[in-house]
Amino acid sequence: MRHPELGKKILDRVAEQLDGVARVETEPRLDGRNMVMVLAPEKKVRVSHSEGHANASSGDIKTAVQGHRAPEHPEAEGSK
Repeated sequence: MRHPELGKKILDRVAEQLDGVARVETEPRLDGRNMVMVLAPEKKVRVSHSEGHANASSGDIKTAVQGHRAPEHPEAEGSK
């Protein structure tokens, strides 16, 4: 991973958006080329589908992650 600080920033923002819905069990860390963070649901939060999520929707999280994808590197494709 060329920019692990960007991956950590994204995972930190996901954890922040899920505050009150989930808690971080394992902080973001590099596992080979992957950045891993373990989340667990909060026991007290119970939200029905009609009420929506407490702090973040899956669309919010998907937008946050998709908005910060790593740039494609054409030179990497030639080495496959």
